[in-house]
Order: sequence, then structure tokens, then C-alpha cells
Amino acid sequence: IMSSNASELYDHMGRILKMRQWVGPRLLRDLESFSQTVVNLPFENTISVKQEHLADDSLGVYAPLFQELGRSGAKWPDQLLKTRLQANGLGIDGQAYFSATHDIDPAGNQDNDFAATALTAANYAIVRGNMSGYTGEDGEPLGVMPNLLIVPPQLEVTAKTIVVASELAGGGTNVNQGSAQVLVVPELANQATTWYLADVSKPIKPWIFQLRKAINLVMKDGPAD
Repeated sequence: IMSSNASELYDHMGRILKMRQWVGPRLLRDLESFSQTVVNLPFENTISVKQEHLADDSLGVYAPLFQELGRSGAKWPDQLLKTRLQANGLGIDGQAYFSATHDIDPAGNQDNDFAATALTAANYAIVRGNMSGYTGEDGEPLGVMPNLLIVPPQLEVTAKTIVVASELAGGGTNVNQGSAQVLVVPELANQATTWYLADVSKPIKPWIFQLRKAINLVMKDGPAD
């Protein structure tokens, strides 16, 4: 999401309640709202070049380093997301992002934290089923349909075996095939057994990357710089 201010305020309105039979006057119901402010922070990455190399027109020596600056910038959103995911900070309801006590539904808490659950076909089906059953403020299903399986490189083969392969290892049809796409994120390699399942098909996404200004390469090679 592009930003034009020092910070941006995001309002997430509560769930629109289900329809009711229209008998008598309209029943006006207020929407509960949740707000979060995302502050823009500056980032930079700098490489030093010797003056004599500039004078000798030896910049070709540094071409790979300049290209690496560009690659580093392209990976920057992934690195930020990795930090947020693994820090498990507060979500929009005031609970930890992954928590057993999300209480949006008055009927009781809902759990989206399946820590220490290994990535297997059986566990994938259990987590997916639990997520599909999440309900909102009116007790009705939220319509969560997980469609993105996010894994570190160590779990790539396992993930693709679960949701990409057409047949099971011992024979038979893989009923999980096509139920989610696999996203391999190298930045998550420091937690080799942790995986994430998300629904990114809805207008409101699980995460926001807020960009105030695109990365710009600036050369400071003048005598006054």
C-alpha cells in the first residue's frame, strides 16, 4: 500500500452481520471498528568506492556490488515480513497475531496458533479445517478458505508433496492437490520446521507492506558530497 504521510491509520470495520427478515422499521446496528497506525521508517544501504577507482574509471569492478544493492532492495519486503511473522506482535484485536484467545466471536475464543504442529498431510487438513470454521461477531462463518502455504526452504518438498503432487506416496489420489499454492521464503530458514497457512483471496489481507518512497540509487561522487 502506497503512503503519502508520515504514518497511516488503518481502520478495520467489524463483520457485517447476517441478513434478517425485514419486519417493521429498520434495525440500525453500529459497526465495531479496530484501528492500527503504521509509522513510516527510513532505510538505507551504502557501499563505499575509492576515489582513485573513480579517477581510473574502474567502476566495472564494482558492478556486481551495485547489482547486489538492487537485489537486496527487492528482498527487503520479505525481510520485514519475516521479522513481523516471527516476532508474533499484536494483531488488530489486541491479541498476539498467533494466539489461542482471539475473541471476535462472542461464543468463545478461537485459536490460530498451532505451534509444534509438524507439516504433514494430516496436520495440514486439520489446520485448514479449523481455519475454515472460524466465525465472526454474529457467530456465522467468516468464509476463511486457506489458499497459501508459506514454508522455509527445508519444507519445500514436503509442502509440494501435500498440495501439488497428484498421487500419494503409497498410491491413491491426493485429495489435497490444488487446495493451496506453495510460497517458499528463504528468509524463514532460521525456523526450519515452522510453516504458515493463510487466506489471501479476500480484499483484506493478513499483512500490509506500506511504501512511502521507492528505493532510489544515489551516487555521491562530487567533491562536496
